[in-house]
Amino acid sequence: MAMVSFKSVYTKIADLIFRRVIFLFLIGIVLSFLLIDQGKLDVKTINTMLPSAVDIREFAYHPAQMDKRKIRNMLTYYKFVCDIMGPDTYDKPAACGIVGYAYYYLGDEKKAIDYLSMANKNYEHFFWINYNLGIIYYNQEHYEQAMNYFLQAKDAYPYTVGFLVTTRTYRHIAKSLKLNKEGLQQSLNQGAEYLKKIYSFSALLMQDPTFEKQFEKKKVDLRLL
Repeated sequence: MAMVSFKSVYTKIADLIFRRVIFLFLIGIVLSFLLIDQGKLDVKTINTMLPSAVDIREFAYHPAQMDKRKIRNMLTYYKFVCDIMGPDTYDKPAACGIVGYAYYYLGDEKKAIDYLSMANKNYEHFFWINYNLGIIYYNQEHYEQAMNYFLQAKDAYPYTVGFLVTTRTYRHIAKSLKLNKEGLQQSLNQGAEYLKKIYSFSALLMQDPTFEKQFEKKKVDLRLL
């Protein structure tokens, strides 16, 4: 009986120690969540959702044909970056602009305009943000607003490549698209040339509504780069 009692005491002590260890372990987890910078923790978590190079290429070059689920995945990632970044960081307007681009191809033009406008407010010297806002208004036949953004895009042209290579967001996209600085400049030049044409069309449509009947007006796509 004494032996059984002796073992029982040791079992109770071991059980008590085990419970205290588990309790302290749980307290440690709670404290770690309270003390760790949640922003850094979230960034580490969201980076596991970083879009693949294949999806980014499809998103950049063929968004209208892209699986909507993949676009929503893109939206989730870049919206998180847009929301978490401070207003003074270049990555905020970069990410917010991409969110607007994603919303457009998900069929929500209002949110597309909201996020593109937010990006433009944070950094107005970015060609593609102004270009895309202009294109949306052009497609909506709001030609005066479209022309205003096209003019802003023209003014932003000299600053754009520097902005692209400065932001981590666009550096990652450029790498996925296999575009170096020269490739980004070439894409920008192509956009600027097209901008001149679409600006002229906008002006003609404003001055003469019957002009639209003289050519086949097609919906223009937005550009990521």
